[in-house]
Formats: sequence, structure tokens, C-alpha cells
Amino acid sequence: MIWKKVDRFVEREQLLTREDKVLLGLSGGADSVCLARYLVSVRDRLGTDLLAVHVNHGIRGGEADRDQEFVRDLCENLDLDLELVKADIPGLAARQGLSLEEAGRDFRYQCFSDLARTHGCNKIAVAHHGNDLAETMLFRMVRGTGPAGLAAMEARSGSRIRPLLCLNRKEIEDILERLGQAYVEDSSNNCTDYSRNYIRQRIVPELETINPGFLDHMRRLSFLEADQRNYLAQVLDSRLGQVLELDRGRAFISEEAYRGLLPYERGEALRRMLFHVCGKRRDIGHIHVEILDRLMGLAPGRRNDFPYGIRARRTGQGLLVTGPAGPGDPAPSGETWDRQLPPLKEGEDLLLSLGEGKPVLLLRLLDRMDGDIPNNNCIKYFDYAKIKSTLWLRTCRPGDYFILDQAGHRKKVRRYYIDEKISPEEREKILLLADGAHVLWIPGRRSSEGYRIDEGTAKVLRAEILGPGCGRPEDITSYL
Repeated sequence: MIWKKVDRFVEREQLLTREDKVLLGLSGGADSVCLARYLVSVRDRLGTDLLAVHVNHGIRGGEADRDQEFVRDLCENLDLDLELVKADIPGLAARQGLSLEEAGRDFRYQCFSDLARTHGCNKIAVAHHGNDLAETMLFRMVRGTGPAGLAAMEARSGSRIRPLLCLNRKEIEDILERLGQAYVEDSSNNCTDYSRNYIRQRIVPELETINPGFLDHMRRLSFLEADQRNYLAQVLDSRLGQVLELDRGRAFISEEAYRGLLPYERGEALRRMLFHVCGKRRDIGHIHVEILDRLMGLAPGRRNDFPYGIRARRTGQGLLVTGPAGPGDPAPSGETWDRQLPPLKEGEDLLLSLGEGKPVLLLRLLDRMDGDIPNNNCIKYFDYAKIKSTLWLRTCRPGDYFILDQAGHRKKVRRYYIDEKISPEEREKILLLADGAHVLWIPGRRSSEGYRIDEGTAKVLRAEILGPGCGRPEDITSYL
């Protein structure tokens, strides 16, 4: 009878079967110990295979070692196979620029996935419960979230299962007391300096005084949002699949298609573009969707930066979202984007595609310059040693300039565009070969005197555009 509520939940959500092999995350705290005791009872009834894993994060010194020994003894008493993993989470957090909590969570879940794959486990059981769900929902609401963020935890997410979501913390402690089962306490949970701990210790108890059923209501709301999200996902997959161009490292939507969407569909389209390019959802919130929506209403050429190196640009046709792109990647619908070029090696050509049906840029590193420098709008030569940083092939940014003459006079690229009466829509199609803000070459138009070859030049960078009509500058800019 002690597991009746959990059994009903597990059966309703179809979390476990006889054929399962389950990896259990076991910290030694009340939640994971309760989950261990439940899964052992299931193992005895159904014959389900179990494997426990304990991760020592290397944060709490002797207390962490105490937890590890407790888990070892518990697994021995329960006849439960155990994998012990020790990590340097403080060092990992410092290297990756993450908080200890984020670094520990990322490492822990990666460890779970790796061990599950190694041992053939098809399920990963974690001990999240009703309080965790409510705390996560409140945390996201405070930071800013939409309906999808309220579906904070599902009973099953891929291979990950949460059998204890139907219980709250008090119910878990009551079960352990009835079983006479000990557990360990993590002292860091008592520190209110962390936002989540503050919500746990201060906010949730206050809300429970207003309504004792607060946790149950939050759980129902989250599950309802998850059901709605899963239903809408199928509808939106069909609807947005017709208007979104999603490719490796980039996403594009035309202005015409965007204006034809309903407001909710627009937000979901922009969210999907960010998630696709980013490859993750953490730190991508509603504010970023709003920024993208505002960007769509601005003039072509405007852009914004986002977390994880994501950039968004308003083009003449719509909205383009890109991540760090490699050289040679083709662009969707004839669009262009920024490319950081790899170091050049002598004797090797670097050929950069500008899209299907477009010309290409050929870069070659020479050990010397033979003969006179030809006067050709499609071929330029530069002193490679004068390049200060990594080369980029990209569109114009604020502050870009080139050197007009040997006296060192500068001219802003944007001023050059204005003087040459180049329209804003045409400017965004022109790719520049740039060294930081210093532009080596506006292909087919101007090159910078700052990279002029002289008697001291040891290495020469040869840049050539290959394509039809290359001899005439006006043709070049029309297909760039």
C-alpha cells in the first residue's frame, strides 16, 4: 500500500515495463533514496533490471565523501549494482563559464546518458518530485517564460522518467519514515543565496499557507500545458514546416510568410528558429523572441546578437538567424552570412561558395609575387603579414573602414556605399573580405591600401572571384 499512489502514476504514464533496464541517479538524499526503494520494489515484482550511479561533484569535501559511502552501503544492502563517478565540477564550471549548479547538472546528465548507453539501459530514472516541479515553474515565471516554460517537467522525456512527480517532499519523507530508511542531507540546500533555494525555503511555504493544495494545482497546470504543447507541436510542425527554412546552423523565414502567420504562430516560428540554430533551449527566453519580432519590422541590414554566438539579420527578403558558420557553407534562398575563415596554408586553395548558382571566392597563399600586379577588378593581391587577426567573409558592420591612400586616410564602408549610391538592399548582398573592422576588399569595387604589397612582402594573399561577367564591377555586385 505504501507505493499505491506512485504505482497508479507510473501505470497511467506508462513509465516502466518488465523489459526495461533502468539507470537510477542516486545522490543519497531523501528524493533519490525514495526512488531507489520504489524501483527495488518494482524490480522484485516485475523483474526489471536496475543500475545505480552516484556522482561525487568534488564540491563539499568530506560531506561529499560521506554521501558516497552512504550510497555504497545502501546499494549493498539493496543488492543494487552501483557505478561511482568522481568529477571536478568547480574546475569544469570555471573552464566553461558556468555556475556550479549548471556545470554539475550538465555533467551529471551527460554521465547518465553515457553510462546508460554503455550498460544498455533504456530508461534513466531521476527523483524529481512535485516540489521540484513547482519551484522550477516559479523560477521560470520570475525570469520570464511562456506557456511552454510552464511545462517544466514531464513524467517522461525521451529516455528520462520521473516516477515521483506525483509526490511532494513531505510525502516522500513520510514514506521513508514508514520504511525506517535513512538518507543524507546536502547542507548547500539550506543556503538561501541561491535563487532556487530561496524559492524552496521562502516562497513555496508562503504560497502553501494561502492554499495548502498549491503544489497539486501547479502540477496539474504543468501537465495540462505539456499536453497542450504536445498537441500544438503536431499542428505547428505541419504549419511552420511550410514557411521555415531550417538548415545546418541557420534558419530563414521570408517576410511574406511571416506576415501571413497568426501572432502565436509568429512567436513559435521565431522560437523554433533560435532553438534550431542554438541546439539548446536554456537561456533562450521570451525576450529574445520579442527582439526578433522587432527586428523583422526594421529596415534591411539591421541585426542583433543572441546567446551562444547566434546572430540575426533583417534581410531584404525576411529574417535570417545564424550561428558560427564554417567556410564554404551554402546560404538558404540566396542569402549570405558571416564566415570566419580558417588559417591559410601555402599551396592549398580555399574555395568559398556564395550559394547555388552564384560565383565563388578563391583564396590562395603565395610565397612571392611574380611580375607586376595586374589591374583587375576580380583579382587582388595583399601582403599577408599585414593581416592582424582572423579573416572574415561577411557583410558590412558599423565601424568598417578601408585605407584610401598611402597617406593612411580612412573611409567608412557605409559612407562609401552612400557616395556610390548603393541601395540598402544591394549593400546587404555585398560580401567584404575583412580583418577585424579593416576591410581588405569590397569585391569588384575597392581594396584597402593598408595591405599593399611592397619590397618587404614575404607572403602574398591572392583573392579572386570566379563567375560569369567577372570583368565588370557592376556585374559582380549584382550576383554577390
